[in-house]
Amino acid sequence: MDLQKYIGNKIKFFRQQRKLTQQDLADKLHTTKQTISRYEQGQRNANQDVLFELCDIFDVSINDFFPNNTSEKNTLSTTIQSIVDTSIQLEEKRQENVLCYAEEQLKEQLSANDTLKESEQSYTVLTPVKVVESLAAGRGYSYMEQNETYEVYTDKENLKGHDIASFVTGDSMIPDYKDGDVVLIKKGYDNIQGGVYAIDYNGKSYLKKVYNEGNRFKLVSINSEKYEPFYIDVPVDEDIYFNIIGSVVDSFTPIEK
Repeated sequence: MDLQKYIGNKIKFFRQQRKLTQQDLADKLHTTKQTISRYEQGQRNANQDVLFELCDIFDVSINDFFPNNTSEKNTLSTTIQSIVDTSIQLEEKRQENVLCYAEEQLKEQLSANDTLKESEQSYTVLTPVKVVESLAAGRGYSYMEQNETYEVYTDKENLKGHDIASFVTGDSMIPDYKDGDVVLIKKGYDNIQGGVYAIDYNGKSYLKKVYNEGNRFKLVSINSEKYEPFYIDVPVDEDIYFNIIGSVVDSFTPIEK
């Protein structure tokens, strides 16, 4: 029997029995939905402290997370069966001693496995993204000087398809896009009216909310208390380069590998 998967199935059973979503349970345990999912799939050990918290949440005994009925007994290993058979013959106080020792052993095992799982996951859940140039969430950034490519990492899942990834520089788009964040840009645009776009204008790049006012574009910062809107008249002068690179479809704050 795979005890880790057995416990995971029990967690899932009790959660569903109490009509809790994985996010509901994650909130109660002060963890993430992904962690709950890994517990339930048997991909991560729920250590003893977590199990005791779950006992309080589900109003069950910690023994309810472990096999103990007749059908499950038949699947136990020879060693476990011998322990059970011997323990039954002990006085109650001695049975408590056996249980206490077994719980200590389980706590040590789960703690060691949990540390190993965390170490493995730190390398498997990160997604690399190649980032080029910088977009100014401020007064413009000389993107022509930024031609290096960087590789950054995120643990965000299901990143949206994009053509360009670029750093954000400045604070004019907080709280949605912070300095140092990465935005994912899909080239092209359609029906511009308040979406967030990457703009090339007169040798600088910008990240702004853009509005089409017919004879001009209005570029607006989310941090409007600090930054005033500015305008680009169209058509622009022939000696000024102007290009709407594309719309921002996703973003994340990079994390260290």
